[in-house]
Amino acid sequence: MENRPLADLVAALGAEDTVWVRLAGHRSADGWGLALLEITATEEPPEFERVTWLYEGAVFTALPQRGSTVAGWVEQRQVNQGRLELGIADLPTHVTVERRDSGFAGAFSTLAWPSIVWAVGLANQYSHQFRGDLVADDAPAFLEFDQAAAAFFGLPPSLNRSFSGREVVLRVQDRRGRIAAVHVRPTEIVAQVEGEGLVGATLAVGGDRPGAVKRLTGAGDVHLPHADGLPTRPWLALHRDYELLDRRYLEASSAQAGVEVEVDAATQLAVLLASGEGPRTEFKRELPSDPRGVMKTVAAFANGDGGTIVFGVNDEGVVVGLAGAGLRKASDRLANLIRDHVHPLPLYDFVVLDEDEVLLAHVYPSPSTPYGVGTDPRDVVYYLRRGANSFPATPADVRLMVQAREPVVSQYPHLYR
Repeated sequence: MENRPLADLVAALGAEDTVWVRLAGHRSADGWGLALLEITATEEPPEFERVTWLYEGAVFTALPQRGSTVAGWVEQRQVNQGRLELGIADLPTHVTVERRDSGFAGAFSTLAWPSIVWAVGLANQYSHQFRGDLVADDAPAFLEFDQAAAAFFGLPPSLNRSFSGREVVLRVQDRRGRIAAVHVRPTEIVAQVEGEGLVGATLAVGGDRPGAVKRLTGAGDVHLPHADGLPTRPWLALHRDYELLDRRYLEASSAQAGVEVEVDAATQLAVLLASGEGPRTEFKRELPSDPRGVMKTVAAFANGDGGTIVFGVNDEGVVVGLAGAGLRKASDRLANLIRDHVHPLPLYDFVVLDEDEVLLAHVYPSPSTPYGVGTDPRDVVYYLRRGANSFPATPADVRLMVQAREPVVSQYPHLYR
């Protein structure tokens, strides 16, 4: 992340022939003001639709526009589109700029290509949202402004995304290169790469030790052998010289939006054993007789970056198996325990390895933090993961978890079907 002058953002906008704009505004005592201006460059974002929802106290509109026109909006602090005029609150002299991987699931809809994100914080002049129901003859009905904004910008309403009137965001997609798909096999990684600038770029496996490296001659499938196993905390880097173009994490619990990461069950287990117990992995020799210890780990993983509990492996990382446990019945029992003891219900799934008699319980970073443990949803204890242990969260920890909520639903769509 770096700070750049606001003038650089204006110049970047002016250099774009066409940009795709989605904006939200609301009416207050001061007049119409901008709540959120999302600008996407290079190519049309997924599921973009030219549409306007106009209410008595709020407006949402999406349209393609010349980059120079939108640059003028920023310079003049005024959106002018037909009869629509929305004031833009005072802008800072500098903006933040950072690079995002392809398929990144953040506060906006995901993009298929890596992107450079310019984010501008606005002053509070127009931050007071319209309060009340939103109804109009030519627009859908919503109970509140945030609900309408989430639907318009393609975000799940349950994520508590706030549209408080403090954002102008430009996302410039980088079509030079992306990792479109990854298949981790027992002895090799097969990665599909796409882009317009791949000749001479490099694809490399990273981790705690050097992995396979391939110089690229263009788009297509790239085979990276790992006969000696994957390194600890493995990841895949697509780069040109010193510049990272795109990346994918290869741990079993780190599937990412916009790409199908196929990891066979045996390789999942091998990666977890190689990594050892830590912030995202816990070993259990047996199925729990007392569910509380396992459930606090489930809650801690859901409150953090996710993780995997491996049943049938001892503390030293040796596979001992769950002989006679009936793995599918065991997964049903665990699902019932999670449903009864973890509130609200987090995102999770199970993988059964019959040959090793091992059960993997993948817990994903979940949208409704904080997650707590208890038989009564009104009286629960919240947990956080620190190192290889799960600890009760303090009230300050709980507040931070609520404030740090980010959209994750699009990362794991199969769990919402």
